Amino acid sequence: MTVGIGVNVPLDPSDLDAAGLMQRLFGIPFERFATYTPVGPAEQIDKFFRPYVDAGVSTLNLTPCGPDRASEIDTIATARASLDS
Repeated sequence: MTVGIGVNVPLDPSDLDAAGLMQRLFGIPFERFATYTPVGPAEQIDKFFRPYVDAGVSTLNLTPCGPDRASEIDTIATARASLDS
């Protein structure tokens, strides 16, 4: 059985555009769900998802919200490599 989770991932907690995007998506202030959202560089993303992976989640559907597509790909790829190890 495949178990998965889907999450929006702001790459920079000070990025008001990412927080604003998420506020518009969910219709509530970002602060209300910030503790349930992985935010930051690859190391923070790994730290957030490690318990899920250790519990058996095999599919992560991440929607990065970063300054540009290249940064998003690089950060998520680095986090994936760490989670795969």
